[in-house]
Amino acid sequence: MFVLSGLLLWQYFSKVVVEASGSLVRSEAIITKVFFPRLILPLVPTLSAAVELGISLVILLALMLFYGLIPTVYIVFLPLVLLMTGLLGYGIGLTLSPLNAIYRDIGIALPFFVQIGMYLTPVIFPVSFVPQDYRWIFLFNPVATLLDSARAMILGSPFPPLAAYGILLGWMAIIFIIGFRTFRKLEPAIVDRI
Repeated sequence: MFVLSGLLLWQYFSKVVVEASGSLVRSEAIITKVFFPRLILPLVPTLSAAVELGISLVILLALMLFYGLIPTVYIVFLPLVLLMTGLLGYGIGLTLSPLNAIYRDIGIALPFFVQIGMYLTPVIFPVSFVPQDYRWIFLFNPVATLLDSARAMILGSPFPPLAAYGILLGWMAIIFIIGFRTFRKLEPAIVDRI
């Protein structure tokens, strides 16, 4: 259950990042013909992947009950963690989608870097497996904080330290601002370069 819960959240995050970054390229026909707020395009994968995640979480909860595991009372806050995960992926997608529309190599290399990111994030192992001297590194990984929070809410494992949430909110704000500004700055060039 520990590994499955981590994999479900990581798959959601990685799918949002990869599909949001390719959203402008996939929507080339509509972008060149109709004017509409293009900020919506990277948001669509976030919402569609959330539906898949919801179905997967129902299966996870059914498996937990089958194995005699009861979710904690904190599970009511799980939608907040999922929302933050989606927003983090959307912010990254806002940065990468116009860059991918202009420089197509980004879309080719991105799945490779997402795969590396999985091994740098405690998806299949708990942070407690990492030596004490190096655990502070995971405080600066926003997805690690989200994963540990989701596991704490579902399985009752320990919550991340309070400092991790401050760093997470800081990362989210920085990534979202960079993504929004990058998207707005490169948006006029998208139609010409796509």
